[in-house]
Amino acid sequence: MLIHPGEVLRDMAAADTLPQLDAAIDAILVNKIRHLPAALGQVILLAYLGFAFYDVATLTLTRGQGEAEMNPVKIDRISPRDVIQGDVAKDETPADTGLSRRLKGEEFHHFAAFFSRAYREHDYLMGRLHGAVRMVDLLISTAPGAVPPQERASFTHALFEAILDEEQDKLTADPELIRALRSELVMGRD
Repeated sequence: MLIHPGEVLRDMAAADTLPQLDAAIDAILVNKIRHLPAALGQVILLAYLGFAFYDVATLTLTRGQGEAEMNPVKIDRISPRDVIQGDVAKDETPADTGLSRRLKGEEFHHFAAFFSRAYREHDYLMGRLHGAVRMVDLLISTAPGAVPPQERASFTHALFEAILDEEQDKLTADPELIRALRSELVMGRD
């Protein structure tokens, strides 16, 4: 015999047993979570407790719109390849970002940075700069109107300068790294 879940819920609501059923399920969940590794128990507990909040937030957005699903989720990659190849901003070349450098860790079968603090610092900093470019791209992609390339470049260079200023005294394995990047950024703006 096939029973529709909606009928079961209506019957339970009519019998006024939902509060007792909720308490029983909570007790079972708490008892089982105690026997799990702490990290896994925390993930399950947060998902269980958080579901009501997610459900309320998403249900109110879709109710009355006749939509069975929410809008598709867009996925954006943050990768040095997108920055260096200019995949996001088709009118941009690597020289426009000032980030035409390759990662140092790519050498020696991608283990070069393992052997050199200067290489690790270089690649860490490039990661921050690449991430900044991608974040500007992602934010601009949500703008209601077109953002002129000069304004995009201005945002990007302001972020670069802020990152370089922040890392100036921390990344010291290669004393020329920050200075060289600043000069590349100046050349990229010209």
